[in-house]
Amino acid sequence: MPEAILRSPRRSSTASRTPPHPWTGPIHSHWRAMARSKGFDLRARVRDRYHVALACHRCGGQTVHRLHTLMTARPACQACMEAAWTETARRANISFLGRDPDRRHYARYRLRCGHETTRQVGLIERVARGETGLRCATCLTARRAATAGIRGWTLLGPADERGPNYRRYRHECGHEQEIAVINLENARVGCAACNPGWCAAPSWIYLIRIALPDSRRWIKLGYSRYPDSRIFQALPRDRRVQIEIVTLVPTPTGHDAVREETRMHSDLRKAFPETVIPTETFAPWLTVRSEVYEAHLEPEIRSRLEALAARKKPA
Repeated sequence: MPEAILRSPRRSSTASRTPPHPWTGPIHSHWRAMARSKGFDLRARVRDRYHVALACHRCGGQTVHRLHTLMTARPACQACMEAAWTETARRANISFLGRDPDRRHYARYRLRCGHETTRQVGLIERVARGETGLRCATCLTARRAATAGIRGWTLLGPADERGPNYRRYRHECGHEQEIAVINLENARVGCAACNPGWCAAPSWIYLIRIALPDSRRWIKLGYSRYPDSRIFQALPRDRRVQIEIVTLVPTPTGHDAVREETRMHSDLRKAFPETVIPTETFAPWLTVRSEVYEAHLEPEIRSRLEALAARKKPA
């Protein structure tokens, strides 16, 4: 038998690509006839007396199968299967590199960023159909490390005592702390050793416009120590939601921001109750629980924020 790529079926524990090892023994005519009826040519007996090498009529690829499988079931061409995986990977904008030798439901891929990864074949099929996305763990870690650096932290690795949504970080003061990834990305965290806490730190009151994909328009009044991360990263629940900052009013402390914002919301709800959007209406689109209004209330809120900014302006 000539040297060729001899693939193993997906369920086999044998390596997927090994050189063929002929096995001496007769090949009966009814074996060949059975192989032809199922789309293969029986090329040789290989490995031991229980296995045969089958060449696919469609692609010519060779797969080793148990003789019992040939006689009682329909063998699968591994080469055709890998060709299908290659095409699925192409439609998912990545490259198929080969089967995972240890896990039959997994394969190796090269992502668009150039990094290699191992993923379930079924996941890549869903990505190709547009049902989900695919992210690179290496790039994600690099982005998280960069974000931590901006916030004054160094990413050290997985958390030892918390769940999978936490990581261990070192603050620029040297203190190490386990922090929820989302909290650090949204800057809603302080160093337990040296930070005075959000209530003593400067904050902002913001007014934003919210545009939904179904053409509805709302506005929201809120406060945040880091409004950019809060507004654009933590607030939208749906990626299609478009947000635009209308006004930002600085306050000397978070406590001051809470006091002014709470007072303003109370006044607005009393004066314009019909403009308050019910929570169940905006819950599918936003992660907040309240403080969303009809868009036509914007001039009134802007006027109140301008007056607040004038009062807060240093003499």
